[in-house]
Amino acid sequence: KGSGTVVTGTLAGGSLRVGQEVEILPDGRRARIRTVQSHNQEVPEVDPGNRTALNLAGVERTKVSRGDALTLPGEWQTTQKLLARVRFLDNDFEPRNGTGYKFHVGSIEIEAAVRFVGEKPGAGESAQALVLLDRPTTLEFGDRFILRDTGRHQTVGGGVVLEAHPEPLGRSPRALAAAAEARLEAPDRGAYLSILLSEQGHLRSDEILVRTGLAKGQGDQEDALSLGDYLISKDWFAETSALIDQHLRGYQAAHPVDAGMPLTALRRELNLEDEVREVLLDELVRTGAVVADSSAVRTADFVPQTVGPEQQRLVEVVREAGAAPPAIAELNQEYGAPLVRALIRSGELVLVNPFVFSYEFIAGLKSMVANRVNEVGPFTVADFRDLVGTTRKYAVPLLEYLDQIGFTARRGDLRVLGPKGS
Repeated sequence: KGSGTVVTGTLAGGSLRVGQEVEILPDGRRARIRTVQSHNQEVPEVDPGNRTALNLAGVERTKVSRGDALTLPGEWQTTQKLLARVRFLDNDFEPRNGTGYKFHVGSIEIEAAVRFVGEKPGAGESAQALVLLDRPTTLEFGDRFILRDTGRHQTVGGGVVLEAHPEPLGRSPRALAAAAEARLEAPDRGAYLSILLSEQGHLRSDEILVRTGLAKGQGDQEDALSLGDYLISKDWFAETSALIDQHLRGYQAAHPVDAGMPLTALRRELNLEDEVREVLLDELVRTGAVVADSSAVRTADFVPQTVGPEQQRLVEVVREAGAAPPAIAELNQEYGAPLVRALIRSGELVLVNPFVFSYEFIAGLKSMVANRVNEVGPFTVADFRDLVGTTRKYAVPLLEYLDQIGFTARRGDLRVLGPKGS
C-alpha cells in the first residue's frame, strides 16, 4: 500500500527498462514501468531469466491477475486454441476426448478440453491434440504445459505447444497430424517459420512476430522473398505466378483485342487478399513478366489486335455517321464490346457517352469551336448546334465532353475556350 501496483514474475524473453510502455494480456491494458527491481536491488534495466518486480503506473492493482503476461505492446496475440503434442503418464488415468482438464503453463491455471488428432492414446502414450481453453492466454511455439484431471486433482500428463494459433481448425485430422509432425521436427524459430511459410505461402511481418517471435529482418529465409510487408515462399510465388500466367494467356486467347485481363476478373480467379495480390503483381511488373495498368493486366509478350476487316468496317460506319453517330450500346450489340473498347482505347473512336464519334470528327469539331470563339466570341448551346449541324440530342453530350476534357468552359449559359482549347 502506498507503492502503487507492483507485479512480480520471471522475465522469460527480452529486456525491460524504466520508463518503458508495456501491455498486460489478456486484457490488453497499457502501463508504464516506474521502477525495476531484481533480487531486491533496484536496477534501470533487467535481462531475461531474472526474477523481476515492476512498479507499474497507469494500471490498478485489481486489474492485474496471477497468470497475466506482461509484454511489449503489439508483439503478442492471445489464444484459446492450440495444436500440441501431449504425453500421458503411465498410471490409472484413461486419456479422454473432451473437457475435465486443467491446463497449467507459467503461473496460470485454465479449464481446458482436449480433442485428439487421430486415435485416442492410452496411458503412457503420446498423441497430437487440439487443446481448447475456456479463456485467452499468451502462448508460443515450444511452450511446455502440464495437464491435470479436474475431478481427481491429479497430474495426468503434459506437453509442448506446436502451434499457438492453428489456422484453420477445420482441416482434416490427417492434415492436422502432418502439420503437428512437421512442427515436432523444428529445432528453432527459424525452422518453425519455414514450416508456416510452406503451409500458407505468405505471412505479414506483424503476423510473423506474433506467431514466431521473430521481428522483421530476423525471419529472412533462403527459400522466401521479402516483398513489401510480406515474407513469401519462393515455391508459392512460383506456383501463383504460373497460375496468373495461365489465366492471362487464357483470357488473351479468348479476347485478342482487349488490352489484357481486367483486374476485377483476375481478382476473382486468384481469390487472394488485395494487399497480397498487389505485392505479387508489383513484383511481376518489376521483373517484366507482366504489364499492368489501372484496369488490366497482360503478359509482356501480348500485343492486342487492333487492325482487321471488322475493325475497319466499324470505324467506317462511325466515320460516315459524322455528327449523328450510333450509341455505344448499338455498336456493342452488332460488333461486340471488346472490339468497340479496343478502338476507343486506340483513339480511332471517341466515346462521348452514350454516343461514339470518329477521331476525325472530334478533331474537326475542336478546330471549328476554336475558330468560332476566336472570331465571334462565346457561344450558346443553340449556336453550337447550328455550328455543328446536328440536333440537341448530340449537341449537349458533345459540349459536356468538351467541358470535361478542358477544351471549353461554361460561363453561365455561354461557353468559352478552356485551358486545352486556348
